[in-house]
Parts: sequence; C-alpha cells; structure tokens
Amino acid sequence: MNISINNQIQDVGSVANLKELVSHLKIDDRGLAIAVDHKVVAKADWAEFKLSENNSITIIRATQGG
Repeated sequence: MNISINNQIQDVGSVANLKELVSHLKIDDRGLAIAVDHKVVAKADWAEFKLSENNSITIIRATQGG
C-alpha cells in the first residue's frame, strides 16, 4: 500500500493501522502526534484507525527547548 508520510510516498506493505505504521517505521512513539488527511488522531485510537491507499500522514515529534 502506498501512502504519503510527511510529503513522501512510501510503500508500507500490509500495514493496516497507525500503531502498525509506527512499528513498521521503527520510530519511538513517545511525544509523537499523527494526523491523517489533516485530522489529528488521538494516540489511544491508533490501533483502531485503519489506513487506506493514498492516505496523507503527517508525523510530528514534540521537542523541548526554548
């Protein structure tokens, strides 16, 4: 399945939901926010949020600083 992640098309194979996507990408989920098609998805809903071909996903990591 092809989806856009941070404006880059990626083939994520048979990944079915956001939780699987984070695991597939091998990224730490602490401090992560994910929006699908410009709508933020709560972390508690990642396992139930089904992905579809051509979704546009934005992944943002919160950082400290000032």
